Amino acid sequence: ECLDLVLADVDCRIEVIFTPVREDGVQGSPKSVSSDTILPGEPKGVSLVIPECFEDNEISPIKAYFGGKEGTGKYTWFRTTEKLDNLEPELVASCSEVVGETLLYKPSLVDVGFYLILCWVPTRCDGKTGDPLMAITDNPVMAGCHLICSYLTLLCIKYLIPADSYSCMKFAAFPSVLDVNLKKTSSDLYSGVGIYYGGYEGSSLHKWYRESSDGTRICIDGAASSTYEVADADYSCHLLFGYTPVRSDGVIGEEKFSEPSDIIFPGKLYVSEPIGYITFKFSILCN
Repeated sequence: ECLDLVLADVDCRIEVIFTPVREDGVQGSPKSVSSDTILPGEPKGVSLVIPECFEDNEISPIKAYFGGKEGTGKYTWFRTTEKLDNLEPELVASCSEVVGETLLYKPSLVDVGFYLILCWVPTRCDGKTGDPLMAITDNPVMAGCHLICSYLTLLCIKYLIPADSYSCMKFAAFPSVLDVNLKKTSSDLYSGVGIYYGGYEGSSLHKWYRESSDGTRICIDGAASSTYEVADADYSCHLLFGYTPVRSDGVIGEEKFSEPSDIIFPGKLYVSEPIGYITFKFSILCN
């Protein structure tokens, strides 16, 4: 006798047909009545949740809308140093910084350690807007952990592990370094480079290794900078550059190595300038 209207009913009419039936089963003539055109409800944001946020991982908010067919809403992302309990729009605007105006947002290095706030203005397809709905992250943006975050999330979703469990695992992520390689900058000088990832970089460690033809690898004493000058002991060997990422809070990541260099050979011998002349005197002895 009751019907809950759904989105598909909007802009349609509902017809009710009543057929009287007597106790003995005899049916009377059906009667029908039609409603007016079903109008959409007022646009409203029912819920808005921001998942855990990590550097360089795009955020996709979880939201629920009510009020006819949804249109293109208005979104504003804010960055703040403190977790606000009062999310009144005027208060948020006065103590936060606007960092984005689209539904999706990808935190960068400058967002690490800050809370993010999303303000959503629900909008119906005809342009009618509802009251703003705001949400704030439970924790500050965490330093990125590259592919490990997505991998752990997929595993936990697959095996139905609660969200708070894999959030803890993400928090334990270490800094990492990508694309470690070495470059020959002159005949006897090499430089090592890599792309650091995972929060603000601290005093990362650099090492150089000497690898012989049989695969034996030795760490070169005293070679602890990003550049290295070839020594006599390196001839007929390969050089490798090792980069251990260290975050500003002291957390140490895994050391990554470059590909081995070409075999190191001595440079060509040459005389840079004349150093004088030497005169030889020969005596011929005859019997």
